[in-house]
Amino acid sequence: MRVAKNGSDDNLRSFDQWLLRLGNGTLPHVVPGSEMIWISVEKCITINANSKALRQQGMREVINFVFPNLTARFTDRQWLSERTILASKNTANDEINNFLLSQLRGEEIICKSADSTVDLDDATHYTKEYLNTINSSGMPAHRIVLKINCPLILLCNLNPSEGLCNGTRLILNKSLGNVLHCTIVVGTDDGREVFIPRITLKPNEEEGHPVEWQRRQFPVRAAFAMTINKSQGQTLSTVVVWLEEEVFGHGQLYVASSRVGHPDNIMFAIKPQQGFPPNATRNVVYREILSGAY
Repeated sequence: MRVAKNGSDDNLRSFDQWLLRLGNGTLPHVVPGSEMIWISVEKCITINANSKALRQQGMREVINFVFPNLTARFTDRQWLSERTILASKNTANDEINNFLLSQLRGEEIICKSADSTVDLDDATHYTKEYLNTINSSGMPAHRIVLKINCPLILLCNLNPSEGLCNGTRLILNKSLGNVLHCTIVVGTDDGREVFIPRITLKPNEEEGHPVEWQRRQFPVRAAFAMTINKSQGQTLSTVVVWLEEEVFGHGQLYVASSRVGHPDNIMFAIKPQQGFPPNATRNVVYREILSGAY
């Protein structure tokens, strides 16, 4: 994909065709038989993981692209709701979210969970301090740091009839102790004010934790950055795809790339892989799924 920045119909058609080929897995590979494809040089920056200073420089460039003048526009809820950074895993998202929150004015709201074993007899072997350290897929962290007006994403189906579904984006209005007062900023419920309570959640049994445990916490994460999977079905104005860790699932790169409608509004931050050019990244597409031959 090589797109000029003049906003012409030809550029949009070229971007649409690139997205289709990306989703179908028909883009040329850097090495035949590999899953590595090229991304347009105009839309790429390099994540230099070997230098802390250069890595932070890349992160600042990403933030300036997707959240320009953030400190001045932090209270603009509509503006915040239309942009995000997408990564394949929460490790990078947590780092980016914490960095952005630290740069913004306002008092930190720290929400700590109450963790416990399901069987009380296990509590003597697995202390709450140990349970606090566990990060489980699809669950909130033990310690959540928020600020008023920061974007959030809901992590479960809390009340679908009120628009509170897994992946719903919210803006935090205030914290009321055991309840967060928020505004939905996506879909047909855009503008609806809602209350998010602390709830008890259990991790997926397939993760193989040594003990059955549960966490009582607000089912949210900060959403300046979020996972690619959580962004499915959302339309955004500006996106950065953070590929320090490559995509690992079928169609993830397509999902991330198709959140915006114009090629000028997306950037790819890529960590170079040994033996491949800097603008190459993995695209996982199982053609047999698309053809129905499975």
